[in-house]
Amino acid sequence: MELNPIVKTSLIKIDFIKSYDIDLIFSDDNNLLDNPVSNHIDLNVHHLGGKRILIDKRQDELYKILLDTGMDVIRTEDYICSPYPKDCALNCFRIGEYLFCNKNITDNLILNEFRDYKIAHINQGYSKCSTLLLDEKTFITDDTTIY
Repeated sequence: MELNPIVKTSLIKIDFIKSYDIDLIFSDDNNLLDNPVSNHIDLNVHHLGGKRILIDKRQDELYKILLDTGMDVIRTEDYICSPYPKDCALNCFRIGEYLFCNKNITDNLILNEFRDYKIAHINQGYSKCSTLLLDEKTFITDDTTIY
């Protein structure tokens, strides 16, 4: 049986990444999010630094996998769900001494964890979706409000 071209392309990409000895971990779709973004990892997980990870409390399988890899996994108090802006509680990023986020919708654990950071408030909630972190001082964005 011939594979769907999208599936075939995805498998080729996965094999390519694995060829570099990179382990891939997949998350379950979050069925409380709108379908186009239900599998967006940046809406379901936030790396707090080191071995600490904050994940949506519905991500049971990912929770177990991350614990098994030695991560310190913390679940959100509230569900990450649609509609906007409830889906953006984990969608922020840190660079240098700044936390880029919409402080009105960012998960309280993140705000408390990084209370010593300067908040770069962004009105829209998808701050991490439109950025690529390059190092501790540099990122790329096409979002003029973040720029």
